[in-house]
Amino acid sequence: SISVVEAPESGTANAPEEFCEGAAPASYDLFDLLEDEDQTGIWNDDNATGVLTGNTVDLSGLSPATYNFTFNVDAVGSCDDVDITVSIVINTLPNAGTPTPATFCA
Repeated sequence: SISVVEAPESGTANAPEEFCEGAAPASYDLFDLLEDEDQTGIWNDDNATGVLTGNTVDLSGLSPATYNFTFNVDAVGSCDDVDITVSIVINTLPNAGTPTPATFCA
């Protein structure tokens, strides 16, 4: 007998999500960065930040940088799909500088 099974789908990565330094959420679902994925598999913290738990990340304490996370969908039999990487960008807060007094002549 022959069985035909639907191949697993890693999904399609959306554009990177961007947050300002100090304003990133403490709980962010990485599946929000994928479309049409099978949500069976494992996520990998490519930057080894230690903020990943399952499919959620705590972005609240991260320094400004780009962080990558890779999803490996579970194989179905011998059928597998490519790993897909998503990115989260933490942007530096703008610095308006330090005010200095100015003296003018009349």
